[in-house]
Amino acid sequence: MAIRDRRGVAGWLSYQWAAQPVQSVIFSFIFAPYFVSQVAADPVTGQSTWGLAAASATFATALFSPALGAVADNTGSLKPGLALCTLAVAAAAATLWFSVPGPDAPVARTLVAVVVIVVAADFARILSNALMMQLVPTGRMGWLSGLGFSAGYLGALCALVLALVTMVAAPETGKTVIGADPILGLDPARAEGERATGPLVALWLLVFSAPLFFLARDRPPTGVSVRAAMGDMAGQLRRTLGEAVRHRQVVRFLCANLFIRNGLLALFAFGGIYSISVFGWSVQTMGLSGIAIIVVAAVGAYAGSALDGRIGSWLLGVASLAVMVLAFVGLLSVSPDRILFVLPVEPPQPGAGPLRSVPEVVYLLFLLAVGLCVGPVQAASRSIMGQIAPVSRSAQYFGLLALSGKITVFVSPLLIGLVTAMAASQRIGMATIVVLLAIGLGLLVTVGPPRRVGEGIVDTDAPKASE
Repeated sequence: MAIRDRRGVAGWLSYQWAAQPVQSVIFSFIFAPYFVSQVAADPVTGQSTWGLAAASATFATALFSPALGAVADNTGSLKPGLALCTLAVAAAAATLWFSVPGPDAPVARTLVAVVVIVVAADFARILSNALMMQLVPTGRMGWLSGLGFSAGYLGALCALVLALVTMVAAPETGKTVIGADPILGLDPARAEGERATGPLVALWLLVFSAPLFFLARDRPPTGVSVRAAMGDMAGQLRRTLGEAVRHRQVVRFLCANLFIRNGLLALFAFGGIYSISVFGWSVQTMGLSGIAIIVVAAVGAYAGSALDGRIGSWLLGVASLAVMVLAFVGLLSVSPDRILFVLPVEPPQPGAGPLRSVPEVVYLLFLLAVGLCVGPVQAASRSIMGQIAPVSRSAQYFGLLALSGKITVFVSPLLIGLVTAMAASQRIGMATIVVLLAIGLGLLVTVGPPRRVGEGIVDTDAPKASE
């Protein structure tokens, strides 16, 4: 099938490359740990306040995502709203430079910036997902979705490595991970390397998102003003929700997405904690493992984009999720002296260094297998919604997808915490993730190949602006 807008595809992929470092650099690996350890009054308070700020912002975006989609669909054009959200993320990220450690650290201002970043980045993701439907026909949606996640993972990897190699230095040595001095005279004693990751992410986002706005075709405007669109927002949402509820495939898919997203969010949040606990790995070892997982995830997303055209997004999602569940069970089956729950092995020797024992190597292989499936699972979910949603109301349907994935964002951490406490076992607590993903898999199996709402399987509403 021919691509509708080749230049737009290149711009859209560049946006995925630009946006992913927001998560990897700020929330996963560098700035969040820095905030917890050096900006907040103490680590417990830091973890609590950071988590509450991020969770409340995520909950807010879940509630308002369909409303944002309704306004975007009523006005027609997507790029103005996407540009506004992108600028908001960049501006808030740049202010993280002022999060100086010490007794007068601007904790409240930093948390406000975090909330802005989360809300604006989530809204931007909805609009960029809706823009996909302008670029390729239905049959190529999975291909583009997989390439997008692959580009995003690679962008996250490059930005993370750039920050670690050139900016972030150990206070004890004043050197980065390659033994070099930080660039621009950044002072490790004042955590200037960690703080500079905020402006780095902002600049990265602005530079690499620009091609999308110059190259991609937007949806044609409807002539409805933003004020008028907001006035009709409730009615539009009512009509869309009524339509979606009557379409059983949509309901099944959104229910499946709820469990899948909760399982993945728990995996991302607790996977590192569990890995460190099982073998006592250092943060450096986990960091290297994280880089390996990002690389494997990018490869998996790229391979999935090629496979999607042969077997379809739904079957790719089912197969990838099934493999992920099995790999995660295998991961839980490894302990310092056992693999596959019952097979005895020689445990790691004290002082031998990481990854020098059979259980550690087997554990890492299962971990990489899980990472390999993450990209195809996420890409397939986005592609399935792209193939179900009517093009003229795509932003609302992607808003519903965000709602189903985030409205219960608190459930999986709560379940893991309660089960871990009651069983007094991290392994049993982490098994909750298997249950969530397995339920999601069972529901996804019932979805079947996607059919566009109101249009059967025929993609008849291609926008005139892209013809």
